[in-house]
Amino acid sequence: MLTFLQREHWPYHSNHESSEAMYEHAFDEGKYHGKNLAFWVEQFDKKIGLVVIEDIDDLNPMLDIRLASNVRGKGIGKHMLQWVTDYTFTNYEKVIRLEGCTRVDNMAMRKTFHAAGFVKEAYYRSGWIDEDGTVYDCLSYAKTRSDWLHGTITPIQMDNEPF
Repeated sequence: MLTFLQREHWPYHSNHESSEAMYEHAFDEGKYHGKNLAFWVEQFDKKIGLVVIEDIDDLNPMLDIRLASNVRGKGIGKHMLQWVTDYTFTNYEKVIRLEGCTRVDNMAMRKTFHAAGFVKEAYYRSGWIDEDGTVYDCLSYAKTRSDWLHGTITPIQMDNEPF
């Protein structure tokens, strides 16, 4: 896991560059086990991605999705989201929604969430702070169990009231 995470550049994660110590600390703190579940994505017996479901015991777990740079832009992210959604709702009956956040400038991930049937639910102004102190807006996308079960996409009622 450390080799995969370290060899890649993660331009849209809070810590773009990585070190072995940083990921060892994250592992020791339970980022990839315990209340969180981590799954490798493989293609031709090579690790090309990682999906982490954070706080799986919660009603609303969060996703962390990473895809190797050499396979980005090929639709694999959509399949990763569809798989993790199916897995979560099939195996964890108490989960009612699955959520992921991304920076506002990460158009590829925004399109991926949309393509996988996730609904844009929130826009957080100055909600993402990188390790270098750069501040970005970010968005939250989610898929509900109900939409998953019925194959629907329920629009949110964001602007029904002016307040």
